[in-house]
Amino acid sequence: LFSIALFDQLLVQYRNTPLEQTLRIVFDKIYQSLPEKVSVQSSFLTSKLSFIPEAVAKINPSVFEALFIALKLQRTIEFEYRPLQKNTWMKRHFDPYHAICSHGNWYMIGFCHLKKQMRVFSFSRIKNICITDSCFVIPSDFNPDEHFDREMGVWVSAKEKYFIELLFDKEVGTYAIEYQ
Repeated sequence: LFSIALFDQLLVQYRNTPLEQTLRIVFDKIYQSLPEKVSVQSSFLTSKLSFIPEAVAKINPSVFEALFIALKLQRTIEFEYRPLQKNTWMKRHFDPYHAICSHGNWYMIGFCHLKKQMRVFSFSRIKNICITDSCFVIPSDFNPDEHFDREMGVWVSAKEKYFIELLFDKEVGTYAIEYQ
């Protein structure tokens, strides 16, 4: 029963992706294999308990699928991308090296042919994707951990690290301490 509760949390990570439906089918099969009688502490089954999932951007299923095919086959992709700072779509050629799901949002790290450097692209801001016939090799020194932080998330700007000191009002100090 505990495993089913954990599986439900896993489903949240795949919300708005093509994998969501497949995982729901797996979840249903596991659920159906349980004995008819299952006991749960009744205090957890109440309308006085709510879960607020993270807000996630919608991803076109064809984009999601194409990105993972290109990632697996190590093939260059072409697509149109809308950066955060612009309202226009830009054509990109990109070698996808690694996918990340951070707080329910999906990103791809790889080499951008236009910028001639490593970049991180959000799945939700990609359209008109095409897998090319060009293959690539991921550099042996590539380390995905250099592009995101397991606590802070995905780095979308320069990799240079800055050390900052934050001052919190005493009214929110306890909250800030909880999340360090």
